[in-house]
Amino acid sequence: MTVPDRAGTMESGAAVTNHPKRSSFAGAVLILRAQLARIPAEHRDEWLRMLYSSHNQRYSNDGDRIWVTGAVMIPLSLGCFIALTQDRSVSTEHLLLLAVVSLALIVVWLIVAETHRRLQQESKAWLKAIESVLGMDDMDPLKIEERSQRELVPFAKIVKYMTWGLLAVEVIGWLAVLLTWPRV
Repeated sequence: MTVPDRAGTMESGAAVTNHPKRSSFAGAVLILRAQLARIPAEHRDEWLRMLYSSHNQRYSNDGDRIWVTGAVMIPLSLGCFIALTQDRSVSTEHLLLLAVVSLALIVVWLIVAETHRRLQQESKAWLKAIESVLGMDDMDPLKIEERSQRELVPFAKIVKYMTWGLLAVEVIGWLAVLLTWPRV
C-alpha cells in the first residue's frame, strides 16, 4: 500500500499526474479521489485512517517545531539587549554586532516559523480533503485558516501578526539603541 506524500507523489515513486497546486484543498481532494479509486474497497478505510493520522501528526509536529525553535531563538535574540547592559564601554561596532546577531536570530526563526506554518496549512488541507471525501463537510474548505466568520482576526492571523510584530519591535528597539546609546 502506498501513501501520497506532501507533494502528491507516491512513496513507491509513481507520480500522480494532472493535479492542481498541491497545497490547495481542491488539489488534495482530486489526488485523494484518484488514489481511492486505485485502492481495493476493503483497504480504503484503513488507508484513509493511516493518511488522516499521518497528516494530523504532521500538523502537530509542524506546530511544535515553530514553538520549540521559538523557545530557543527568541530568548537568544532578546538576550543581545541584556548583553548590551553588561558593558559600559560600548563602541558603535559593538552595538552593530549585537544588533545584527539579534536580528539575524529573529529572522531565522521567522523563516522557520513561516515554513512550518505553510506545511501546517498543507496538512490541514489534506485533513479537510479526507473529511470531505468521507462526507464530513461541516466546515467551508476555502476557509481553512479561519476559525469563525465572527472573529475580528482569525487565531492563525493573530499568531502571524504577533511574530512579525516581534520583529518590528526588535528592529525599532535596535534603532533606538543605535541612535541613543552612549558610546566611548
